[in-house]
Amino acid sequence: MVLTSEVLKYLSLLQTNTGSNGGVRGLTAMLAGLSQNVFPYINSTERTAGISTRYRLLYIWNKNSSNEIATNNRLVMEMPSQGGDRYAIALGETGENQTEMLARTPAFVGPFQLQSTVSAGASSIAVTTENADIVFINGGYVFISDGFKVSQTMDAGVLIGDSVEYGGGTWSTITAEEDVTYPKGKYLGGNIVKTFTTGTSHSDFLALPDNLYTDEDIGDGNGSSTAPALTTLSNVTNYIVNWDGMLPVVTATCGGVARTVNVAADGSCSGYCSAGQLDLLTGVWDTDITFTTAPDNATDITCTYREKCYTYSGNVATIALDGTAPNAYATVGITFGSGVLEQTQIIPTIDTPVATTAGDGTFDHSTYPITPTNLGTEKDTFTITIGAAGAFTCAGTRLGSLAAGNVSTNYAPLNADTGVALFSLDKDAWTDTWATNDTLVFDTEGSELPYWHRQDVPSSTAAVSENQTSIAHHFE
Repeated sequence: MVLTSEVLKYLSLLQTNTGSNGGVRGLTAMLAGLSQNVFPYINSTERTAGISTRYRLLYIWNKNSSNEIATNNRLVMEMPSQGGDRYAIALGETGENQTEMLARTPAFVGPFQLQSTVSAGASSIAVTTENADIVFINGGYVFISDGFKVSQTMDAGVLIGDSVEYGGGTWSTITAEEDVTYPKGKYLGGNIVKTFTTGTSHSDFLALPDNLYTDEDIGDGNGSSTAPALTTLSNVTNYIVNWDGMLPVVTATCGGVARTVNVAADGSCSGYCSAGQLDLLTGVWDTDITFTTAPDNATDITCTYREKCYTYSGNVATIALDGTAPNAYATVGITFGSGVLEQTQIIPTIDTPVATTAGDGTFDHSTYPITPTNLGTEKDTFTITIGAAGAFTCAGTRLGSLAAGNVSTNYAPLNADTGVALFSLDKDAWTDTWATNDTLVFDTEGSELPYWHRQDVPSSTAAVSENQTSIAHHFE
């Protein structure tokens, strides 16, 4: 079993406000409750003028020493900032930088306050977000909770993120712990305490519909035109999903082969084409796709896409549910929530190795897989190069040269930062004859959940304590 104390947050190795910001995980764990532990201090001049959007890449590291898996991971923002600045989070990719992240247009989810009362059995909810660019991910979840108390009296010295306990009319700091069952809680700033009253408070993950439309017929090939006329997409009332991983894909049969065209977040087309532009708000093809070769005669041209599961009116989002709300929620300043980021497992991985041999050498990864570790494995590409008498060298593109080994013995090079094996390689995996200069190459990923944190500071933001936002990690 993975314990909460074994799952810690880390910033990326590089934190800047440039495109190179991000990269691999750093080595210093973040301490909860500290001011400016993600973004730097914002002075009064910056608050008056506003600050351009800033990003930081964070990692949740599963440090369970028995290599157990953290499953069903969900990240939520507990409530909007109390300082006028705005925050959102999106899933990241290990080792990526800010430029790479923005190029793939990830879905940034964020916090909200309930806008209108929710009855048990409701099929939708209305919420007020900090900005209408916050998304709710199709086929995912939205988190909602009324486990908060507002307008509370806090003892002097209570800091944001502190564990607190109620007594004598005030909330006082106690030793940090996870229990937020009343009279214990967690201070979130703005005289708001997260505290769950048994039998009264509720928290739910509400499922969202996928709204997936598969292989909708949008045109026909005639064997001669590379740019056949395309029809408007049918299901666009809530607009078409325009974030990474759920963008539209067009398929046509050209020369007897199924060819695909990918639609980007701005509607532009790439892949087996030279042109094409889709209006993601209306479903209209502003420019028909010009395929590389003409779609075959009498064959369908199809599009697979998703319609968003929510709509905005100003900053109020109405979110459709896949099913109904199991509990009732009041508004009166006590119900907050967030879109949800999901990752099924936090687990280290090793891709199938690729062997390049001059003879008949093979590597039996199926029977004797290279084994990663939670504490040692990091993102890298390793190359093992065979020398004389089965001796070999091993080097990572990032970590550089590791200890030497031999195909006749087990191999488990240590991570210099943690003292735990980067991976373990069984000697019995080497079969047949390996010659000098033969290589084995494989990629590794650490036991991490990377995510991006976004901050916006509008001009004329009130000069109150910033960074008053909390990210909760739910896992099993």
